[in-house]
Amino acid sequence: MKKRIKYLILLIAAIFSFALVGCSEEKTINEIYNVSYTGTITIEGLEDAIQAVIKSSKDAVVTVCNYTYSFGGIDLQGTGTAIIYEAKAVLTDGSIMDAKDTYTDATNVDYYQYKAITNQHVIADAYKVRVCFGEEEEEVSEEIYENKEKDLAIISFTSKFVLPTLEFGDSEDLKAGTFVVAIGSPNGIQYEDSASFGIISYVKRYIIEKSGIRKVTNEYIQTDCALSPGNSGGPLLDLNGKVIGVNTMKISDTETEGMGFAIPSNVVKEFIKLYVEESTKE
Repeated sequence: MKKRIKYLILLIAAIFSFALVGCSEEKTINEIYNVSYTGTITIEGLEDAIQAVIKSSKDAVVTVCNYTYSFGGIDLQGTGTAIIYEAKAVLTDGSIMDAKDTYTDATNVDYYQYKAITNQHVIADAYKVRVCFGEEEEEVSEEIYENKEKDLAIISFTSKFVLPTLEFGDSEDLKAGTFVVAIGSPNGIQYEDSASFGIISYVKRYIIEKSGIRKVTNEYIQTDCALSPGNSGGPLLDLNGKVIGVNTMKISDTETEGMGFAIPSNVVKEFIKLYVEESTKE
């Protein structure tokens, strides 16, 4: 009897260790480190990948502060998050070039111009919008391109500081169970650069409104990443560090846990493309 119990324990231990290590022998490419390797992916390897995503992405994620005007003063109405996706360098001679081309030598850079994507509800009804990163704060220019139905907005700001950008992935390639990381400022700037980790729960979710006319809403990625007020507008990232969604809302009640939603990256890319086309016409 003792011998049978011993074999059973060994079998369970072997199965458990196999589950932790994984069974894939396919070639894996980590785009952040730009290295490839063949073999099993360990828990330590997964942890390294998550840490790399957070480290490489957080500086391209800023806090958005929405200020309203009341009683002769300016009050903070709410906060959210935004993703920097474009960076231009304005040189001392007035010319403009891609910021990446100045990183090795920025002596002739006057300042940098940035464009960031966020949710429309983050900047809605604002008297003034500012972005914050670390100890710095910059005012958003009057140029705000927004669409309430899609709940997306593009904001522009300038800074003397160099900030990285994030790339968008292809949301059509997503699968349920894919690991994802959310970065943002839940509950305000005091918690900026907060990260949460989870999976894609459902690739294409269409939410039906409960009240009034039963209307199917926009397409969303459902995730179990922890999201809180302030995460809105922040990135949902794959383990290659690419934005595959813009976090926008969650189901919040006492009976529901782990139901957050992000606007797919392909929808965001089309929104940015439309913005560029309309800006070119002006």
